[in-house]
Amino acid sequence: MDEPADSAIYENCPVVSEESIASLAIFDPDVHLAPCAEPPSCIDMDELGLGSVGISKVAVSKPFPLFTLEGVRRIREELFKHETLANHIFSDTLNPSTVRGMCLDRTSFIKEAWTHPEVKRRINEAAGVELDIIFDYEIGHTYVGSKEEIQPTLMVSPNWHKDSYPFVCILMLCESSHLEGGRTVIEKSDGSQFFADLPPIGHAMVLQGGYILHAVSPTDKMQERISMVTSYRPSDPLKEDISVLRTVRTMSDVRELHRQWCQYRLKVLARRAEVLAAKLDDPAFDGRIEDEMAKFMIDQGEYMAHTWGEMIRPVASVKTNLRETYLAWKAKDMEAEESASSSEDELESPIDARISAQVAEGQKPEEVTVEAVPNIAVFG
Repeated sequence: MDEPADSAIYENCPVVSEESIASLAIFDPDVHLAPCAEPPSCIDMDELGLGSVGISKVAVSKPFPLFTLEGVRRIREELFKHETLANHIFSDTLNPSTVRGMCLDRTSFIKEAWTHPEVKRRINEAAGVELDIIFDYEIGHTYVGSKEEIQPTLMVSPNWHKDSYPFVCILMLCESSHLEGGRTVIEKSDGSQFFADLPPIGHAMVLQGGYILHAVSPTDKMQERISMVTSYRPSDPLKEDISVLRTVRTMSDVRELHRQWCQYRLKVLARRAEVLAAKLDDPAFDGRIEDEMAKFMIDQGEYMAHTWGEMIRPVASVKTNLRETYLAWKAKDMEAEESASSSEDELESPIDARISAQVAEGQKPEEVTVEAVPNIAVFG
């Protein structure tokens, strides 16, 4: 398959000075949104032998440009700041290192980026169906694979699964041209495998992952691979919604996850009731009201029973203690910083220095690996 052209993303990319980065809290589409001339091509469910399932004919899209390098830099800056990691890094036996649930109050730029109308339009266009973000907790779920021993098991063996929610958008936050492996692998109905293209940095792809068995192909644990995922459900409240919680409960603040889960489910229930009320209010309606109400009670009873069941059913994975490891390492790191000379000038971060230098020279960073952020790269 041909790799998507991405040179336009890096030409004349705006550079924000180190001094002004801290004040740039608002997502600006002119600065942070990548140009996108045409809709991405896609692989249909029929091509995978899965045409009878799902809420869209689209199985997976080809990678498409979503954010500029400056947008990626701002996302990474918020993602890897100490306050975010100290409160939102999670791990379990299936997911050695994830950062999630931070958009409620700690990462305003990331939330603004994913909820911008143009970003929503592009994702809907790629998915072939109108979608809404499932809820705020699932904005920007990030898988972190560093060059160090933070998570030596990540992607060593494929973790075959279906996603918790019907659709996902996967954004690449690291330079990927050097990666060996790390591609999304999809199992077709005949048992054969389809390998999706690996998105370049700043590019995204949509996947109907709630219906498709998939995994990430094995990669060298010493390579950096950072991808951010935002999850979606159908905008139409009457469309099938197969969302579950059992795959995310062990890497979440469960109380907040359950609060947002219940709010979203109840809002969908209310919209379904409004649709039925409007139907019964239509003078042209000539069916049996009793039949309509009976069907509504059965269907929505099952819907709410599923809502409750996902909050209490046992899960296969077990929570692990990566956050404690991080906090212990950070405490030692802060002690070392305090003992250093207070007059020492602060160094420009590796990602800022490399991106700034390349953009200034009119280059795209094909051969440059974005350095792992120090706050998470090495423990102990």
